[in-house]
Amino acid sequence: MFTILFVDDDLQQEPHMAIILESAGFSVETATNGKAAIEAVTQRHFDAILLDNMLPWGDGARGGWNEDYSVDPLRTVKRILEKMQESGRNIPVWIISALPDEEILAEERTFPFVQEVIKKDCSLTEIAERIRSYLLNAK
Repeated sequence: MFTILFVDDDLQQEPHMAIILESAGFSVETATNGKAAIEAVTQRHFDAILLDNMLPWGDGARGGWNEDYSVDPLRTVKRILEKMQESGRNIPVWIISALPDEEILAEERTFPFVQEVIKKDCSLTEIAERIRSYLLNAK
């Protein structure tokens, strides 16, 4: 069984995606912000990460949203990817994006472990199957 970290601050989306990932054979752990994602990635083993592209840094308490969120909504994702790279955690990552402009994610795509940027309107089942297929073929 593969273990996946699903990072999304949308608390209505998270349970649906977790159920779909579990039904595809994944063990699922979740995080709802950048800080929790980095903590999980650096402390536990994951076979894959599914990451929303617009995340708060903290939990929203006492300025939990990073200061630059309104200027650069991808700063948190970039921080997560940089921390993974610094710590040698080359876990395959899929980024879910609701942004219309693919170029906005160009910098995030340069990280070697980013497998794909998936449009948020893609079927949740299809996303789970893409990740599962990649992991099965990578074995």
